[in-house]
Amino acid sequence: MSHYFEEQSEVSYTFVELCEVCHVEATVIIEMVDFTIVEPKGESETSWVFSSVDILRLKKAIRIHHDLEVNVAGVAMALELMDELNHYKKKVSDLEMLLNR
Repeated sequence: MSHYFEEQSEVSYTFVELCEVCHVEATVIIEMVDFTIVEPKGESETSWVFSSVDILRLKKAIRIHHDLEVNVAGVAMALELMDELNHYKKKVSDLEMLLNR
């Protein structure tokens, strides 16, 4: 009996595709990369490749940027704090599971 495993392929986007998907100008994406909100693979804009996780993070960043009128430096800080909060929430959840054993 043979088994076939389908590898889950990661969807990737070029810089131009990312601008289209996120409905923003290239300068916004470049600024967000400069503030390490996302870190694409590739050496320059022409070779940048973004993952589907990058897309979700950028969409969140763009919402904060536009809806709350926060500058990109503030967006980077807000996302960092949100990441930390999620990290600690997971730790608390893990500890609660250990206590309930």
